[in-house]
Amino acid sequence: MIAVMVMTPVHMAHVDVSLKIIGLVISVHVIGMYAFSPVVGSISDRIGKIRTIQVGLLILLTSTIVAGSAKADDITRLGIGLFLLGLGWSFTLISGSD
Repeated sequence: MIAVMVMTPVHMAHVDVSLKIIGLVISVHVIGMYAFSPVVGSISDRIGKIRTIQVGLLILLTSTIVAGSAKADDITRLGIGLFLLGLGWSFTLISGSD
């Protein structure tokens, strides 16, 4: 997760994407990390830790495919990819923190 999150702003800056847009994409990532924490905790309680971690891993894999195949100026695709990256992180971290 760290490699994708850290390199995305660098990747975007190389094609002169504005700092506002880069900040927006990172903000969407942080929303994915924290906004759904109560829901993810509830899911973990219902389906179990291992299954929730597995779902998180699938989300993380999907996020790397989406973000990794995006062009540096494809803000929508990068935003979706980084949101999914944050959400996958949330699923794995919350489930593994019990």
